[in-house]
Amino acid sequence: MKRSLTKKERLARPKDIQRLFLEGRKVRVKGAGLTFIENGRDYCRILFVVPRSIKSKVERNRLKRVARECVRLQKDLLPPGYDLALILFPGDYLYEARMEQFRSLLKAAELVGEMDRIS
Repeated sequence: MKRSLTKKERLARPKDIQRLFLEGRKVRVKGAGLTFIENGRDYCRILFVVPRSIKSKVERNRLKRVARECVRLQKDLLPPGYDLALILFPGDYLYEARMEQFRSLLKAAELVGEMDRIS
């Protein structure tokens, strides 16, 4: 599987985003949240959300870069056919902590099968 995060794998249409937040299931772990819904496609689409309570644009963009990298490296864990919104909350989380949060969110959402696939 290709490791890049392509344009078609990014959720961008306002109508799709609104549907995701209105009808999607939500799970949360400390420092992050995940909202997801089935999309009927043979691939996943993802949206990265960082709250405006983080005043610095630089910090918000950094959080999104780290999140994109976490997803890019672990996207083979995602089952096809879902729209996802990865919501990152403020905090002093290093890259490794964000990776663990993403794994925990997938497990909590029951989007991955066996735990040994994520380790």
